[in-house]
Amino acid sequence: YPTRDIEIWNPPVEIKQDRPTPRTPRIAYMGSLAAHQKFGMQYFVNEIFPKIRTQRPDVEFHMFGAGSKAWNDPARGVVGHGFYDGDGLPLDGDALFACPDLLGGGIKIKVGDWLSWGLPIIATPFAIDGYQLPELDNMIISEIDDWPEAIVNYFDKL
Repeated sequence: YPTRDIEIWNPPVEIKQDRPTPRTPRIAYMGSLAAHQKFGMQYFVNEIFPKIRTQRPDVEFHMFGAGSKAWNDPARGVVGHGFYDGDGLPLDGDALFACPDLLGGGIKIKVGDWLSWGLPIIATPFAIDGYQLPELDNMIISEIDDWPEAIVNYFDKL
């Protein structure tokens, strides 16, 4: 996908400017684990998240969505909850919501939802393709290989 020509689409998303800081050092993902999402998730869980846990062993990663139970590994700090059907947001929104998109495939509806709900997020540049975003507190956009430092610094400020 990185070699494909694209048009930038600025969806009509009302972006909440005020984003709460999580009270708990945890990262969350909400969405299915289809093939184009699974690649980035595998890289995050196997390569990036262990680097975060080396410096901050208290950080947990919670996954919500179809196929996420298969990733459940509490000893490594990874919790797969399966499809979320509760009221409100998973974890009451008390997490840094992550979108480790590495392929840039598909419309980023989940990111738009997170922006409109005012959730704190970390995303790759591919994950925000099509959005023209202001610089906001509690929104980190960086290459995934920079996530360990960014996330550790973020949670060190809690």
